[in-house]
Amino acid sequence: SLQLLHVEGAGQSVPASTVNLQCPPMLIVGDQLECGFGSDGTLVNYQWTAVFSGDGSQISSTDQMFSATYEQAGTVSLKLIACSSSGQCIEGNHTVEIVTPEQVSGGGG
Repeated sequence: SLQLLHVEGAGQSVPASTVNLQCPPMLIVGDQLECGFGSDGTLVNYQWTAVFSGDGSQISSTDQMFSATYEQAGTVSLKLIACSSSGQCIEGNHTVEIVTPEQVSGGGG
C-alpha cells in the first residue's frame, strides 16, 4: 500500500512559507490603492481584509490584487490570507498611510 510521507524540505511542490505584500507605504487621498504580493510558493486562494481607521470601514476581496480608493486621511491595515491548493494558508500584513496632499507637501510647517 502507498503511504503518503510528509518530509520537511523534500523539495517537491513546496507550499509557500512566506507572503510579502507589495503595497505603497503611503497614498494620497482619492488615489487608487493597489496591492499585490510575492510568495515563494504557489497560492490559489486569496482573502484580503482592509480595515480603514478613518471611518472604520472594512473591505474584503478574494482577487489576486487588492484595490480600493479612500476619500479621507487615515491608516489602512491590510491582511492577506493566501492558501495553496493543498489547503495550507499563510498570512501577510501591511499598513498603508492615506494622507492629504497638504500632508505630503508639508505646507505651513
